[in-house]
Formats: sequence, C-alpha cells, structure tokens
Amino acid sequence: RKVQRFDDAHRTLDRAFAIGTDSLRLHNLRAEVFLAQNDFPATLQAVDAALALDPESARAHGVRARALFMLDRTVEAKRSMARCLELSPGDAGNLLAYGEILLTLGEWDAADQAYRAVLEAVDHPLAHQRIAEIAANRP
Repeated sequence: RKVQRFDDAHRTLDRAFAIGTDSLRLHNLRAEVFLAQNDFPATLQAVDAALALDPESARAHGVRARALFMLDRTVEAKRSMARCLELSPGDAGNLLAYGEILLTLGEWDAADQAYRAVLEAVDHPLAHQRIAEIAANRP
C-alpha cells in the first residue's frame, strides 16, 4: 500500500484471508488499501466488515471517517471520527483529520481545540497553519 502496489496488496490480503488469520486486522488493512486507492465505496465495504467483527475498532472508525469525508458525507464523518477518538484518544493523525472535518462544518472552536490537541502530541505544521487561519478568519 505504501508504495502504491495496490494489486499486490490485494493479492496478499486474499491469501491471508484464505489462510484464515486475524480477519479484523485484514479487513482494516483492506480498507486502508482501498482508501489509499481513493476507492471510497470499497473502503466503506471493507470497514463495515471490520466493524461487524468488532464495533469498537478505533482503527476502523478512523478509516470510515476519512472515506466518508472524501465522499462529502461530513456529518457522518464527524460521528465516525468522534467515535474513533473516544476509543483511542490522543492519536495526532486522527485529531488532525477531526480538525479538518470540523473546519469543513464551520465548527471553528471545536476545530481549534482539535488542532491544539494535535500540537500537544506532535509539532505539526498543518495544525499551526489551521490555528492561524481560524484566528484570522473566525466569523
């Protein structure tokens, strides 16, 4: 996935599913490959399979939120990312994505809080940029 060899990634996942190893992990990996391919409907199908196995999978909720956001289903994306962060608080990548979702919804204060939470975990240039943009453009 990271080197964009998506067909190879899917073949490897198919073999792993055939062996019968950790299905939750494999469904999450499949969803992440589809997300990297920008195939958001397939991402949601894979995430749904993961969530059917474990409705409390923070990883699945996070990937689901990203796919929904890319499909302009922002309100649903917010709910999924909020659930992800309830299950696994403090993840800088998820907090950053949550900030982007909130910013898109015009929830300036909540977005600002999310970006500040990112900065508590890591020094991220986008979080600094968004905080400055919010301060300069807040209605």
